[in-house]
Amino acid sequence: LDFSNINSPKVIGSYYRHLKVFNFNIYKNFAILALDNMGVEVVDISNYQDISLVSRKNYNDVHVNNVAIYQNYLYASCGVYGLKIIPYKVPLEAFNSSGYAQNYLTDNEVNKVLVHDHYAILANDADGIMIMDLSLPEHPAPVQNVETSGKAMDILIRNNSLYVATTKGIEVYDISNLTNIYKIEQYSDNSRKFQKLVVHGDYLYATYKSGWWFWKKYGMMIFAVE
Repeated sequence: LDFSNINSPKVIGSYYRHLKVFNFNIYKNFAILALDNMGVEVVDISNYQDISLVSRKNYNDVHVNNVAIYQNYLYASCGVYGLKIIPYKVPLEAFNSSGYAQNYLTDNEVNKVLVHDHYAILANDADGIMIMDLSLPEHPAPVQNVETSGKAMDILIRNNSLYVATTKGIEVYDISNLTNIYKIEQYSDNSRKFQKLVVHGDYLYATYKSGWWFWKKYGMMIFAVE
């Protein structure tokens, strides 16, 4: 979408799939799509008028929440199926397969994975946050587990702070030392289950859901962050 005229956005390109695209990550001239029940797909977006398939990794009945990149590896958070690590040949831009994907099973659902420096940070639902050393990219090693007040649903990094959306509020951690992160701030709210986070400028936007059955409500809260 072209938003140069905010009152009249225009479609400048599209790539249609018969599957749900649940999330995506942009890498140079490529979009890496996290598919619902069908793995990951890489498309070339250098020409918006002709977006084309580059490669695909099928995982039947496996839901992919999001994807992250480290060196020549793609990390996919797959809920109850843990973390899938997909190796590619050099250069990464070709997205040519290099061997078989590795699986790392966690004790709980992996809702999101982020790569920061040489570490992976996982939002592990009821198990909170996991920090993993990527010195051996295909065999990540846990270095710290942090219990959150609610289920860890989404994570976001801003400077040296990690923001965590949980089902009982929003928590902020100092990650200047990823082998020893610690909580520096918390907003508690037992009436809202926070789902997704976005930061823009000095504001943090957090979507949430509340209530049950026919009384469910959905919304967004905005926080000022320094």
